[in-house]
Amino acid sequence: MGTRVRSKRGSKSLLNEYYELRVDGGKAYVKSDSFGKIYSIDAIIFDCDGVLIDARRSYDEAIRRTIQHIFAQLTGCPLSLSTIPKEAIYNLRLSGGFNFDWDTTYVIALALFKNLPKRFQEAFSEAAKQIEAEEAIQRLTAASSKLSGRMPKDYFKKKGKTLREALIKITQSRPEDREAAERLILESAEREGCAEHLKDFINFLAYTSEAPRNIISVVFDTYFYGPEPFKELYGFESWLSVRNGLIEKERLIITEETLKALREMLGEGKLGLATGRSSLATKKTLGGLLNYFNSRGMVFLEDLKFKMGGSETLIKPYVKPQPYALLEAAAGLGDVRSVLYVGNSAEDYIMAKNANGVKKIFSFAGCYALQNSPGKMIKLFKDAEAAIIIPTVNDLPKVLEYVRGVRGG
Repeated sequence: MGTRVRSKRGSKSLLNEYYELRVDGGKAYVKSDSFGKIYSIDAIIFDCDGVLIDARRSYDEAIRRTIQHIFAQLTGCPLSLSTIPKEAIYNLRLSGGFNFDWDTTYVIALALFKNLPKRFQEAFSEAAKQIEAEEAIQRLTAASSKLSGRMPKDYFKKKGKTLREALIKITQSRPEDREAAERLILESAEREGCAEHLKDFINFLAYTSEAPRNIISVVFDTYFYGPEPFKELYGFESWLSVRNGLIEKERLIITEETLKALREMLGEGKLGLATGRSSLATKKTLGGLLNYFNSRGMVFLEDLKFKMGGSETLIKPYVKPQPYALLEAAAGLGDVRSVLYVGNSAEDYIMAKNANGVKKIFSFAGCYALQNSPGKMIKLFKDAEAAIIIPTVNDLPKVLEYVRGVRGG
């Protein structure tokens, strides 16, 4: 069933060898010196997006639609989603410091504004000083009214390719987090002579403020959740005209068969969650499958952010790749000695590494098949010395069975 293969990192040949396995999803890899630790696993904690849930048509699209809405409103020009490249989103995620998609949306919005014509930026700064409205949608509407006719209607159609390339370029450096990206873009704006206008745009977005003032969070969450769940979550209406939330487009990756197999291996109450999602969004998509998880071992970072009033400063020590979510989820599962964390991103394996710095009980499994560049993700996970690398979470039982067979046989 297994074939031994070498990682490209040949300088530590024995430490970096991987066993290659054929599984239903394609190829899986098991690190040769991790068999003992994998064999002793007594609990598994999962990330959600890209692991249990396919969120490419929800969160990813919400990022692009939020930017599309904001800039179409401000400029009065149609903006194609193709101008907002998925590659820019994935570049930021690869850095490991973009747990909240609000952050990703915010950074791409700053980069796009910086690349708009100087004359429009000047007009925006002038208009922004005259706006008295406090709430996000009212402020956006007021700006739209004041900026009417300041941009050629075909601007994004003519400049779409140039803007797309600019967004990819500025995200390729993979800034470590939102603050680093903001500094990078501001430094670039300083060199180009538009930093003051960009600062006006930053103030206008009010990203570090709570809703209903924060334009990014209000627009993003209206598109993601839809109007009724948004009102349930925030306690007020966004006044943005959206019929159905993009969350409706989400699809399950994990199957009930997989969850049953893992429960049989580990016993009852040994499956947990450590995710940046809200409990509302998770319940909406996982439905009855959530019953397979120990309620005491589930951490929803977006819920925590809401409890802290949306404060960026207060939530920062808790979000990925900080180890809080993983350590808290593991503690909720009881007396566990060897925990596998299953994720699909740089921030996930960095969180597992950071958690081991506190309590050395964690191994990491990376899922790669549903990523933008599966080959790059396999390399990323090998370089990170992941214990297991699998196409999807549904291939995990077969890999665990293989390791148990080798160690126990």
